[in-house]
Amino acid sequence: MNLLKALLFLQTCAVTSSASLRGSNIKERELITRIIDGESVPEGQYSYAVSLRDDLGHFCGGSLIAPDVVLSAAHCAGGEYSAVIGRHDLTTNDGDEVDVAIELTHPNYDEDTTDNDFMLLFLNRSTTEDVDLVQIDSGFISAGVNVTAMGWGDTHEDWDIMES
Repeated sequence: MNLLKALLFLQTCAVTSSASLRGSNIKERELITRIIDGESVPEGQYSYAVSLRDDLGHFCGGSLIAPDVVLSAAHCAGGEYSAVIGRHDLTTNDGDEVDVAIELTHPNYDEDTTDNDFMLLFLNRSTTEDVDLVQIDSGFISAGVNVTAMGWGDTHEDWDIMES
C-alpha cells in the first residue's frame, strides 16, 4: 500500500483546508448541495474518477491518487462498499471493482458544517486498470480562480443521474 504517500497527502490537505474558504460560520454561507448544469466529457478525460458502489449502486465519487488509494468525501463514509476504477458510464459493468479495506476520514471532519469533508480510502489491492492518477503539487489555488469539478452528477435539475 502507498500508506506513507497517502498520509503525506492527507497532511497536506489538512494544512490547506480551512473553514474560512467557505465562511467560518454556517450562518454566513448558503450550502449548495448539488452541482447542476454540467456537461458530459469524452471517455478517459478524467480516467482517475472513481465510482463508490454499495449493494444499491453508485452513491459517491472519488479520485484515484495512488493505484490503491482513493480521495473522497468524508460524508460518504460508512458501511461496506467498493471502488470502481475505469467506469465512465454508470449503466455499464466496465472497470475494475475493488473492495475498500480502510476508511481514513480527516480527524477534524465536522458533519454539521462539512468542514474538512474528505477521507482516504485504502483498497484491498491496486487497480488493474490503465488509468491516470491525480497529479498534485504544493501550489495553492487562490480565490476567484476557475476550477473544474468532475464526477457523476445531473446535467439538468429535473434529471436523475441513475436514469441516464
